[in-house]
Amino acid sequence: MPLLKNIEKYKQLHSLIKKEATGNAKELAYKMGITERQVYNYIQELRDLDIPIKYYDTIHSTYYYEKPVHFKFFFGVLPLTGSELNKTEGGKLCFWEDVKIVSSLKFYFSD
Repeated sequence: MPLLKNIEKYKQLHSLIKKEATGNAKELAYKMGITERQVYNYIQELRDLDIPIKYYDTIHSTYYYEKPVHFKFFFGVLPLTGSELNKTEGGKLCFWEDVKIVSSLKFYFSD
């Protein structure tokens, strides 16, 4: 999934969880326009980042955060340094000619 579309899905998921308006996984998939399997994948990816997502019982039928969570995304283009021009790295740095594209998807907690 392209980066910006993926980010939009995380933002949409975050908004629904924050409002406690997700419904069950099938309902959430419908609201987000994705498959139920993708819902489980997104939820698991967030849990892998230690985001405290829980699921209410069948009466409430929604995912929720155990403590406040904020969503932040950073995207920027920076010039490469001399040493960076000589090496290639994977991960969150993408190199294109003489610039690097830096992206970071962050969820963080607040007290």
